[in-house]
Amino acid sequence: MASVEERNKASIVRFYDEIINQGNVAVVDELMEPNFVHYGETLFPRIEGSEAIKAGVLGVKNAYPDGHTVVEDMVAEGDTVVCLLSWRGTHRGPFMGIPPTGRVSTWRGISTYRFNAEGRIIERWANMDVIGQLQDLGVVPEIRLG
Repeated sequence: MASVEERNKASIVRFYDEIINQGNVAVVDELMEPNFVHYGETLFPRIEGSEAIKAGVLGVKNAYPDGHTVVEDMVAEGDTVVCLLSWRGTHRGPFMGIPPTGRVSTWRGISTYRFNAEGRIIERWANMDVIGQLQDLGVVPEIRLG
């Protein structure tokens, strides 16, 4: 029998493969609690509920149809999984009020997930390079030190 940590890591792999990369939002109902909460950075500071997550995923897939996340590393302990992520996509639709640019955008980030006893995701804390993503789109100037 798989450990709790192995089960939770397998759920994270499914989350990114099926929900984020493929846009299959039906899987949200299998992996996440209906009252799931996402805590993030400036662009997506707090998102509550599985229906809001589905809408967010579909919005990003519309803006970046080829968007793809790679889970570069994962560490699990008890009810928590921490992931190192990278993402890449071509901006083909409106995103956060920004019209399509056709530019490739990338970011790296870290997300921490918490699971309940039944193995469903109840919480995500995300930190990603949002400024770099906006710079890729040409809407924020590059920051140069010195």
